[in-house]
Amino acid sequence: ALEKGTSSLIRHVENMSKFGVPTVVVLNKFTSDTDEELALVKALLTKAGAFDVVVSRHWAEGGAGAVDAANALLRCTQAVPSQFKFLYPNEMPLAGKIERICKDIYGADGCEFLGTTAADLKDFEEGGFGNFPI
Repeated sequence: ALEKGTSSLIRHVENMSKFGVPTVVVLNKFTSDTDEELALVKALLTKAGAFDVVVSRHWAEGGAGAVDAANALLRCTQAVPSQFKFLYPNEMPLAGKIERICKDIYGADGCEFLGTTAADLKDFEEGGFGNFPI
């Protein structure tokens, strides 16, 4: 059950890598969490591409419980330069940008623009807003 429950979090890690951004995952450690459960989640997220996965107890220990998280973020920023990129070329029409996000991030088969949406997007482009990020 725990493995199935991490699918959304794994997807987030995978999505971040699509943007060229290294990911540090911070897991809240609650009293009911076992070391085995945390180890499994850490292993799955590391396999998915997370730079680091750390356990935090800040909810119980205040700032002292978040030191490992802060150190992991420092290690990440010092070891891996961000290679941020959008999922689409800036020149792509707005409808194409939206469809790319729907497919690549949310796993959609496609994207349907209802009502006046397609015309509204064209108006934005004609108004000079076509190169804005989505």
